[in-house]
Amino acid sequence: MRGQIYTRGDSKNRRYLVRIYLGRDPDTGKQKFLRHTIHSTKKDAETWLNAKLREIELGEYVAPSTVTVGELLDLWLAGKRGDISERTHSDYSYTIKTYIKPDLGSIRASQLTTDRLKEHYEKLRERGLTNRTLRLIHIVIKASLREAVTQRKLVRNPAAAIQTPRKSRKITIRFFKPDEAKSFCEAAETDKHGVIFYFALETGMRPEEYLALRWSDLDWEKKQVTVSRTSSWPREGGYKFIETAKTKKSHRTLPVSSKLMGKLRDHYGTQIVYKKYMVEHGKWEDHEFDIFERYWNALFSA
Repeated sequence: MRGQIYTRGDSKNRRYLVRIYLGRDPDTGKQKFLRHTIHSTKKDAETWLNAKLREIELGEYVAPSTVTVGELLDLWLAGKRGDISERTHSDYSYTIKTYIKPDLGSIRASQLTTDRLKEHYEKLRERGLTNRTLRLIHIVIKASLREAVTQRKLVRNPAAAIQTPRKSRKITIRFFKPDEAKSFCEAAETDKHGVIFYFALETGMRPEEYLALRWSDLDWEKKQVTVSRTSSWPREGGYKFIETAKTKKSHRTLPVSSKLMGKLRDHYGTQIVYKKYMVEHGKWEDHEFDIFERYWNALFSA
C-alpha cells in the first residue's frame, strides 16, 4: 500500500502518523517518505491521506522545502537582471534588504502564511510607510512567491489572497507662469551654477538627463542638444550612467535658443579656467558629468 496511517499516543493524547511512499532517491537509492501527523481524528487523517495521494497522482504535489523567503527573493531578483532597468533593480534590491528580509527573510517559504504577511504589512504601516512603498513591497513578495510556485518550490502563493495597496494619488504638476519663469531666470543669473537651472527650464529635461550631458551631445552649429544617456543614483550609493535606448521617448534631440547657447559658451570657457585651477591645486576629480562637471566638483569637494 502506498500510504499508511499509524496510531500514536494513548486515549488522552491520540494522534495519527500518516506515511506515504514517494519512491527512491535517484542519487542515494534510499526510500523516500512523506510523513505528517494529524492531531484530531482518524477520519481526518484518512481525508488528508487521500487528498495528498490525489495531488501526487495529478502531479500537483510539491515536496516540502527548507528554502527560506530570503533565499527565494534572492533567486527571483537575480533572475530579473537584464529584464528590468538598473534603477528598478536597485529599487527592488533596496526594498528586499530594508523592508522584507529583516522580518521575513529567515522564515521557511513553505511556512509563510497570508496572515503572517498581513501582520508584516501592518507593522510597516505603523512605522509610517506610504501606500506607494507598501505597494512595491507587496508586488515584490507576490511576484517572487508566484515564480516559486511556478518552479514547484511552493504549493501556493500566500500573497495572492492579499489585495495590492492602492496607488497614492498623483501629484499635480504646476507649471511656471510666464512672469514666474522670468523671475526664476533672473534668480538663476545671480547663482554661480545658474546655467543648470536656466538649461533645465528651457529644455524641460529631467535632472537625470541634463546632469548626464556631455559636450559632444551639444551641436553648436545647429543649436541643439541630444539626450544620449542618463545618470542614476542607486539606493546602495554612488552613481552610474546609462546609455539611452534609441527610442523616440528617451533618445531625442531638442532645440536650444541662441541665448542659452551663449550662456553655454560662457560656461564652457569658465569651466576650462576652473578645471585648470582645480588641477593645479590637486582638487579636480573627473566624475564624467562633463557639461556640469564643475557643479559636481564643487559639490563633492564641499
